[in-house]
Amino acid sequence: MELVKKSQKLTGYLAVLNLMIYNKGESINFSTPIVFSNDIPLNGFSLLGEVGFFDHLEQTSFFYKRGKIVLEA
Repeated sequence: MELVKKSQKLTGYLAVLNLMIYNKGESINFSTPIVFSNDIPLNGFSLLGEVGFFDHLEQTSFFYKRGKIVLEA
């Protein structure tokens, strides 16, 4: 796998994914469009959408070695 170049185009495959997220004794179920790709380079990253994922959640936390990020609706 190579590093991504500026303005590089990647091939992706659109699918609809049914998700269930369980947190603190509650679960939510929803379907969301998602794109999968075998072309994401080593310095690329995944990106969750504001519409179709985060809009279903009141709070989302990302935990890292140096701290955490909390997104709230």
